[in-house]
Amino acid sequence: MTGFLRMVASPMETYNFQSVTILVADGNQYMLRLLNELLRSFGFKNIIRCENGTAALAAMKTDEIDIVICDLLMAPFDGLEFTKLTRQAPNSR
Repeated sequence: MTGFLRMVASPMETYNFQSVTILVADGNQYMLRLLNELLRSFGFKNIIRCENGTAALAAMKTDEIDIVICDLLMAPFDGLEFTKLTRQAPNSR
């Protein structure tokens, strides 16, 4: 491994992402698959994929989510509205 690649890759080897739960909300199936594969390549195992904001809010009520990645242009409400609703939720951290 070259010096640059070792410098970039080394920090990732020290983190354990297996216990982190990520929610990915996007109406585009291609983006959901792409983000899923990218996150798995970093070592994340618990990835919840949702096709819209309604499903994402429902998932947040049943699962303990650590990180949320959402599309800005989702239906039935956009990513900004989703963020507002998430922050108002009683279990939001």
